Amino acid sequence: MKRLKKTDSQRFNGRLVATRSPGGELVIVEHPLTKIQKRDAALIHEMLVALKKVLPRTDHQLIGDLVADLSSLFTAAQQFNKTLDALSKLQSPRGLEQLEDLLGDLRVHQCSESVWWIDGLKKTVPKLENEVEKERRRQRRLARTKRPSSRREIKPV
Repeated sequence: MKRLKKTDSQRFNGRLVATRSPGGELVIVEHPLTKIQKRDAALIHEMLVALKKVLPRTDHQLIGDLVADLSSLFTAAQQFNKTLDALSKLQSPRGLEQLEDLLGDLRVHQCSESVWWIDGLKKTVPKLENEVEKERRRQRRLARTKRPSSRREIKPV
């Protein structure tokens, strides 16, 4: 963990967290990202860049909403895989308490939050589909205006 000063302006690859120092003052520290978090951040960035290239005239907020919901669902799917692994490794009698924790996690995080992100996608995806259709119509219109004329011009004699 690297302690940052007010004057620090260097770029960092992590997340900032406020914590109390031993003297009781509030300090901001940098927690480095894990390999998985770096990969996920790179994937999110690549999605944003690609969608902005394909749909340059589309509202960036709309694209951002789509990417945020997709990345949240992706993260939830990774957590779901961990939960499935933990469920498959349950042993009794200790397993009852673990099962209770896992089921609570499934109910709160997997089910409730996933439904929220899916509801967001249900609103965002149709809007983006409309934007895709608008872009296709625009490209067809541009293609028609750039076509060379196939008619021969008749020169007067």
